[in-house]
Formats: sequence, C-alpha cells, structure tokens
Amino acid sequence: MTESGDYKIIIMDKTQRILSLAANSEILATFPVLVGQNPGIKEREGYMRTLEGCYFVAGGPLQCGESMDQSRQVGVCIVKVIYEPEIEPHAVDLYLSEGEPNTPVEGWEGFDESACAQFGADGYLVVRRALTPEMVEAARSELQAMTLADDPECDSICFEGRISNRLRRNSPSENSAAVDSGQFTLGKAEERMPELAAAERSAYVRKFMGFTAHHPSLQALASQPGLLQALARIMEDTPVLYQEMAMLKPPQGREKPWHQDHAYFNFSLDTRIVGVWIALEDVNEENGCMFVVPGGHLAGPRPHFLRRDWQICDTDIRPLQRIALPMRAGDVLFFHSKLPHGTPINRTDTMRWAVQYHYIPAAAAPTEDAARMAAFGSEGKDVSC
Repeated sequence: MTESGDYKIIIMDKTQRILSLAANSEILATFPVLVGQNPGIKEREGYMRTLEGCYFVAGGPLQCGESMDQSRQVGVCIVKVIYEPEIEPHAVDLYLSEGEPNTPVEGWEGFDESACAQFGADGYLVVRRALTPEMVEAARSELQAMTLADDPECDSICFEGRISNRLRRNSPSENSAAVDSGQFTLGKAEERMPELAAAERSAYVRKFMGFTAHHPSLQALASQPGLLQALARIMEDTPVLYQEMAMLKPPQGREKPWHQDHAYFNFSLDTRIVGVWIALEDVNEENGCMFVVPGGHLAGPRPHFLRRDWQICDTDIRPLQRIALPMRAGDVLFFHSKLPHGTPINRTDTMRWAVQYHYIPAAAAPTEDAARMAAFGSEGKDVSC
C-alpha cells in the first residue's frame, strides 16, 4: 500500500507489529473490503478491531515495522479511557427500602405469561438461578482479568474520580462537558490508561462498555436462549442487543444516582427497551444492589438534571416508595427502561461484580437528541432541582 499522505491506517497483528499502511485516499476503498472479509471487525471513533486481534487505527505518519509502543507516542489509543469526577456522597435516606420486592420466578422455565404480566405492572422481575455457577465464575474471572489488562479489549473503561488522588492530578469537574454528546456522561476522556501498576488501578475501575465481541464468556451471558425468549415475550418482537456494560462497584465505590435509562437512549417513548442486570456475586444493600420504584415506569418520563450525574432530582425521589432488590450470584433482573432506579455506595471492602445489557426490539427506529431531551430534560418545564 502507498505510504503517502499525512494520516495512515495502521494494520497490526497479535504481536503488535505494524504490517502495512494505507494513506487517507485509500481508507474509504480499503475499509469496506476489510469489513466484508471479516464480519468480526468493529468500528469506533477512528479505529477498527477484529476478533482475531488485528487493529486498524487512525494515527500519524508511521513506518512499517514500528511497535505499538512507538505508535502510542503519536496518539494511537485502543480503548477510550474515561476519568470520572469525584461526587459527593448521597444522603442515606435516598436508599431506604420501604417494602418487599415482588415474587421472583425460578429459572427460565418460570418466565411465563403470568411473569410477563407482573413485569408489565411492576416494571421489573427477577429470575432466580438463571445462570449456572460455571457461567458466573467464567464471566467474573473475565472481568477481573480485564481490570488488570493494559488493553481490556472493549470500547471504553471508566475510572472512579478517587483515582485522581493516586495520580496527583485534579479530578474532572462534576459539570465538565459530557464525554458522549447528548448523553451527559460526566468526566474526561483521554487516550491513556492511568500510570499506575495494574493491581492498583484495577481498584478504581467502575465500568466497561462494548466488550462482547472479544470476550466469549460475557457474550454467552447476553445470548442465553432463555434470556432471549423472555425478552421476546416482553417486547413482542425479536430482541437486539443494543448496549453492554460491566457495572463494577469498587470498595467504597460511588453511587449511581436515581435515573431512568430511557433518558439516555434516542428511541421513541413507546419503544420497549429492556435492561438486563446480572449479579455475578451476591448483592445487597451494603455492597450496592439495585433499588427501584415499583410501578414507577407507568408515570412516564421524569425530568433529569445534571447534578451528581444525569439524574432524577433527589427531592422528586423521596416521596416515592423505593425497594431494594438483593440478588444471589446467577440471578437476572429484567427492568423497564422508564423504571426509576439507582444503586447506593458500596460500603464493603470488596468489589461488587455485575453486568448490564440493554435490548431493543428489532423494529425500533432511532430518534434525535431533541426528542429525548423534550421528554426527559428540564428546560422549559418550570421545574428545578
């Protein structure tokens, strides 16, 4: 391939040696061929990654044979690294359980029409013992390895704001610009992992996003036949995996304030988006289990404000009944995209492990930021927080 032009496509193999270069003029012609030859390629913000381990990365002028370390010096980054701000602790009364959860179902065979109706009324439902111990252990071990890896092979990794104390740097402002346009993700995106030993930085990992293409044990959770059948029953359509997140909560890890997930998604309000939260260990009120407002999805969208996060105002949550949903390792929680929910601080000295997937109906059509903000934003509604 030609080596002319200011920017090139770097093609590296598993040994992280650059195999060939493509000039700007060849990018449009080259990428479709590569994608067509390998459906495992995943494109995001200037780089492409294959299931086999090759990378196609936008970078500066380089020479064939240069190493990954050299390419990093000119700004190449495999994963988006997000440093979140430190947020103030939440008020204790925001997470006081005021009732018992609805009756869970036992295993996938228990997810029948009655269970589906219960989900419709309450906005959530737990399936007990949905995963085998072997699946749970494989997924948790994979996530543990990802927290220690220099390249966790995912789209992004988020670190808690407390890591700034170890890096001798200022934490990003709580109200700093959103990392993702229109998504109100607080923090700052950079191109490098923290300059700490792997074991030390792993204690501050809060979230991974975009990982199933490269981690089979996590893909296996998202594609279980029983799970997909339950989703199809809820949606009355074929479920499509839309978003994948590993929701870690380090010791003393931060709260995820009360919110509705639909406030982050550009789909019409009648789109049946369903969240699936999978416990990879026992979770309870102490280590940050899910809290929900039973039936709260039926009230529709609620105004969200940029406070500790893009969230429902604390004063709007306090009058509502809230319940905790303790779960055992291998339990699966289904919840409606408009169900108000949140998780408190992890007050234990161990990491809390969970993954969360969102599914949309195959027929879902995206909308624009403006439509979502008209429903969930606070502007022009004579509301305050």
